[in-house]
Amino acid sequence: MAVDIQQVKAGIDGVFDAVLKSKSSPIENFILVSFDDSDARTAILTRDRVEFKQALSNIHADGVAGSKYSLSGIEHALEKSLPFSYLYVFTDAPAKDSLKYELIKRLAQMKSSQISFILTGKHNYEQDPDYSVYYTLARATSGLVMHVDKPDVSEIISFIGEKAEYCSSVIYNGALQPGYGQEVKFNIEEHQTDVKISAFGNRPKLEAVNNNQNVKQETEVRIDTELMIVVNLLTNEPGEYTAVMGSESATKVNIDAVKPIGFVHGFSSIKPSSLEDTVILPKSGVKSYLAVKLHQYSANVKLSKIKLLDLDGNVSLEYPVEVTDEKGGLYVTDLIDVPKEMFRIMVVGYDVNSNAIISKMGRTPIEATQ
Repeated sequence: MAVDIQQVKAGIDGVFDAVLKSKSSPIENFILVSFDDSDARTAILTRDRVEFKQALSNIHADGVAGSKYSLSGIEHALEKSLPFSYLYVFTDAPAKDSLKYELIKRLAQMKSSQISFILTGKHNYEQDPDYSVYYTLARATSGLVMHVDKPDVSEIISFIGEKAEYCSSVIYNGALQPGYGQEVKFNIEEHQTDVKISAFGNRPKLEAVNNNQNVKQETEVRIDTELMIVVNLLTNEPGEYTAVMGSESATKVNIDAVKPIGFVHGFSSIKPSSLEDTVILPKSGVKSYLAVKLHQYSANVKLSKIKLLDLDGNVSLEYPVEVTDEKGGLYVTDLIDVPKEMFRIMVVGYDVNSNAIISKMGRTPIEATQ
């Protein structure tokens, strides 16, 4: 892991600089956490360039093979981080504390924080329960699992830097069976920009992206390795698109874009007059009002409904919303039955100037508490 850590240090140093220089990134600070086979510890929480670089230089590989306290490291980061954070975990080791999964999942969903894993080395990851917890946790938080050959670590960190700079939104997240030539359909809405299509598998290929007239669209390859491919779609024209893709293995697919809308949500058994009257996670078996509050930069958007989706993107329930505080951007459903399984929240509305439909998926899935 020593060589990997040196590459990670160099790359993360660059990410820090890119975020500080960016005028569009909402990132407030950085938290650096290290973990090994004995414990996990927070190295620094800062936005200071010198402090961060010093803490980064003090992290070294322990040289000991075997499982690590990786989930404890994630716990440290979640406890100290702000809501809506991005967590990236670099490791080549299985989790020594995989029994912490439920705790970590709940913390991440409470804070709407995404957890992604960058796994280096050659392992049969998904068959080992102490590795498979990474996949389960990523799926539960809308994160990614990226398998990386050691020479490609710097490319992956560059990709992470771009995501941190623009804070894009997931518009599709799913999986394909082994094989090429499979179709993934997605929509581009008005005002949606910077569409990125990512595929993770064994020798993945993005063969084409076509619009609804079956015209092939231009793309720009951002990353192309044995284990992942990332392309930028060079059009923002609204409409339905089809990506033709696949790999030799099961393929994880993620499509994201920058959208002019954001929201926070809450549940309450009593009709709320503000988001302060709600909780992030609903109570299982209890009918609840679902409230969403639009962010200030969503001023030109009016909501019409809320959809609840399963983790494969299928709409399971749909509810109209009532605006209860137009100036504050607060919308509330009637009492609803909360799904028993993990689900995603999607808000749907329109641009008041153009009447164009605008939708947005919540940052992370939600699961009711017992």
